[in-house]
Amino acid sequence: MQEGFYSIYALFAVASIVPGVAMQVRRIRDTGRQWQWIFIALIPFIGALLLLWIVIGPSAESSQ
Repeated sequence: MQEGFYSIYALFAVASIVPGVAMQVRRIRDTGRQWQWIFIALIPFIGALLLLWIVIGPSAESSQ
């Protein structure tokens, strides 16, 4: 019973990460930066703060 629960949990965790990353990339692109800025989160502590700063910042003006 335990093995089945953990495999379902692992599947749910992976399925939840993919849309989360997609939303982060979309928000980073909305601020006018390239999508590669998401990798800044890999820097311990400071990277997460910088990514938070980017995400809560204002959106860039659209050229349309």
